[in-house]
Amino acid sequence: MAKILIVEDSPTISLFYQELFKKNGYEVLVASDGLSALNLATKEVPNLVLLDIMLPGMNGIKVCAMLKKSEVLESMKVVMLTGNPNEKELGKEVGADEYLTKDCEPSQVLKVVKRLLLKPDNPL
Repeated sequence: MAKILIVEDSPTISLFYQELFKKNGYEVLVASDGLSALNLATKEVPNLVLLDIMLPGMNGIKVCAMLKKSEVLESMKVVMLTGNPNEKELGKEVGADEYLTKDCEPSQVLKVVKRLLLKPDNPL
């Protein structure tokens, strides 16, 4: 079973994605800020991180950059999820595998997650 880390400071959005991923057979971890996300990712080594950009403390751009610099975590897939579509290029520059806006359909998020988890460089 693939493990997904949701990093989102909005409890409503976080809970929504927790339920969505659990219903689809994924193990779910949750962090509400950047530092907690880094600590949890290092400890649990999820297969994929759904990462908000606007977070308290360390933002999602910095979190993504740090995850991708880690030898242990660099192959982990990162999906940026944010309300600001203008940050897409910055997300890609720091290593995000995909970038979605918060107004996208849940089915689109699931489709992207499934596609990324099926890539051969991501051991399940």
